[in-house]
Amino acid sequence: MTEFLDSNVCVYLVEDDEFYLKVFENKFKTSTKYNIFTFNSGESLIEFFRRKPLPTKYVHIVVLDYYLRSMENQDAKNGVEILKLVKEINLEIEVILYSGIEDDSIVSQGIQLGAVTFVKKNENSFTRIHNSIKGIISKHSLELKHTQSRLTIKIFVAVILACLAGLAILYYTNPDIF
Repeated sequence: MTEFLDSNVCVYLVEDDEFYLKVFENKFKTSTKYNIFTFNSGESLIEFFRRKPLPTKYVHIVVLDYYLRSMENQDAKNGVEILKLVKEINLEIEVILYSGIEDDSIVSQGIQLGAVTFVKKNENSFTRIHNSIKGIISKHSLELKHTQSRLTIKIFVAVILACLAGLAILYYTNPDIF
């Protein structure tokens, strides 16, 4: 496998606004083959990650709203706090932070904690998030190709060395052949 297929991508949507969550879920399910998981709170995402080890053959991408407090969950952690917990669980999980609030300190803090990007919540959010996901997938595909290339080179060198060793043994045991 030299690239990641859409079916090898898991996208975890975290949004407390039921409308946004359903819109994003529907758009992803109708336009991609990603595995989509939805969460109405960051805490439920963290609980999911702690209960279930993530398969390494997949690219895992969290699309995380910043403001997650609702009438039902006044004590909810914000997206930056959840981002920090996600990275403590697994540094390989990619996170896209988004919000209706565009605050430079939120963006800066999110990027420092490992978010890939910040997307402003508006009518173009889905397109920008989807493009960010495609970029993440491309990056992982390139890393995989690089790893496979290094492995191929190591195998090639090992075969050449084995051949040279065989020739050396043959030379020293039967020098008349040469």
